[in-house]
Amino acid sequence: SNYDTSFLTDPGIWGGGPTRSGYLGHPTVTDELKAIRLAADRKINGSVFHNLTIGVNYAERTKSKYQFQSTLYLQGGASHVAVPDAYRDGITDTSFFGNPYGMINYDAYGLYNSGFWTTIDSRLDPNANYGDRLADYTNTWTVTEKLTTPYIKLDIDLNSKGIPLTGNIGVQAQHADQNSLIFRALPQGATNAVTGSYQNVGDKYTDVLPSLNLTYSLPHDMKLRAAAAKTVARPRMDDLAGGATYSVVADSASPYTGPSGQPVYWFFNGGGNPHLRPWKANTFDVSFEKYFENKGYVSAAIYYKSLTSYIYGRLSQIDFAGFPLPIAQPGLAYTKADANRIGFNTETVNGTGGSIHGVEITASLPLENLGSWLNGFGVLASAAFNHSKVTPNGLDITLPGLSKEVINATAYYERYGFSIRVSERYRAGFVGEVPDYTSALTLNNVKGEHVVDAQIGYDFREGSLKGLGINLSGSNLTNAPFVLYQLGANPFDIIKYEKYGAEYALAVSYKF
Repeated sequence: SNYDTSFLTDPGIWGGGPTRSGYLGHPTVTDELKAIRLAADRKINGSVFHNLTIGVNYAERTKSKYQFQSTLYLQGGASHVAVPDAYRDGITDTSFFGNPYGMINYDAYGLYNSGFWTTIDSRLDPNANYGDRLADYTNTWTVTEKLTTPYIKLDIDLNSKGIPLTGNIGVQAQHADQNSLIFRALPQGATNAVTGSYQNVGDKYTDVLPSLNLTYSLPHDMKLRAAAAKTVARPRMDDLAGGATYSVVADSASPYTGPSGQPVYWFFNGGGNPHLRPWKANTFDVSFEKYFENKGYVSAAIYYKSLTSYIYGRLSQIDFAGFPLPIAQPGLAYTKADANRIGFNTETVNGTGGSIHGVEITASLPLENLGSWLNGFGVLASAAFNHSKVTPNGLDITLPGLSKEVINATAYYERYGFSIRVSERYRAGFVGEVPDYTSALTLNNVKGEHVVDAQIGYDFREGSLKGLGINLSGSNLTNAPFVLYQLGANPFDIIKYEKYGAEYALAVSYKF
């Protein structure tokens, strides 16, 4: 907490020339989506089916990422420098991770824009760190996916035959054409140059996806719903992309043996996978609903999803036979005879097996049922509880991004043109895929959070302003923090503690 004893220096002890006291990552991403949908309906008489829908969806998405990063060096050969007075922003409260003394806070972007640091464009400068420049190339990519999805759906209505059953049955066939332009780098040679080439790699395939939805009307305003479907979720574009490289490393402790008297080498690879298939699941849902004279309802649902395909990172052994060896470096010569070509490959792949199941409970309760003086008041509440499991690399884990509990509650007043709502959402902690300082996604624990939102609006229903509506809303009113900490560690091992503040919006609308 003392600006005179806390310095900008080389915290990672990277060494190798000027003191590296910072890092700048600034990727440029463009994302373009085009879509069109064509559909036709035809009424059907005298059948259990009363309507036929046929159609086709076409979507084309292109996403490109240009990676830029730079190491920030202290000027003049200094080993450590105090933060200049003009860029000191006071002491930050750090009691949230057990430090009662606080920590110095400074304007890093202000320092950068002032020229405080010496920067090197690691992609363009041949004297830059080789690892940084390699990351720039292998994290620069373009992915295009084209999805053509014809579908057919029949609406079911058995009311005319005395059976209170409605629903629909259908099937769609999603044809995917995916292509990635990625950089495949060769191992580092005698120079500091990044060598390799951009390559187009892709795949084509079709998934057939049937679905069935049924609703059975019961006495006393109750409904029983059931659904079954085969579903898919597309891979992330960065999972389809990301360049790759490999290296050749002498390792005398290797369990593999090479020719007598020769060192043993290991090969490593990495990157996205342009051949990835989507997440796939066979899903089943059942729900029960009770309505109260069209003034409210309660519902409970259970669901089960059997994962037939999911996406994860895998480390596997492969044979690198045929891959070029690097150019000889001083003191280390490579020949085709002396390299053991069995090595490790890290890549994103499809796994099989796993499940998600859970329960959802929802209630919409207008309070006027308790007394006329409560007309316009009401509450909405929902709770979801789930359990998930997949076994990538033989380990049982929960699916990233899923909280085991999510609870929402809303209190509202809607009458005489007024609409007032206050909502709170609780989300339990979960394993999240969050960008690190290089913008690469990594798995870490995200702490649970409570978020409070509110809004107030008024619709003019008569007079010269009839049709005019005004709405003021605020989100994250309590400024809930986003807290990220090490996977498997205690909550004090914090990586990020960020507050974004409340956000307000004013909307004005007019209905003719």
